Amino acid sequence: MRRIGMAIRIKPECLEEYIKLHKNPASELIVALEKSNIRNNTVFHTKDILFNYFEYHGTDFESDWMKYTESKPVKELFGKMKGFFLPVGEFFPKTGWSVMNEVFRKD
Repeated sequence: MRRIGMAIRIKPECLEEYIKLHKNPASELIVALEKSNIRNNTVFHTKDILFNYFEYHGTDFESDWMKYTESKPVKELFGKMKGFFLPVGEFFPKTGWSVMNEVFRKD
């Protein structure tokens, strides 16, 4: 199992809509996460920063992540959120979310 943390900035005026879109996600979105070996997925926010934590239980993260981001429900959700985000890190906009390095963990 691999733990992954990602961060992205959101435009303050878009935060309420982002929260609304994630309050009751479509069951197809949950299935897309499960099919991509993503478990224990949580998104937090503070001010204009979103932090996404999840556990990956597969063997080919890049392939599974692509499968997830290219699925119909995710594309539909991303379409609704177009223009919500601002850059974080050197990899934006290639990946959108900036993957964070783990510094400490207590299991």
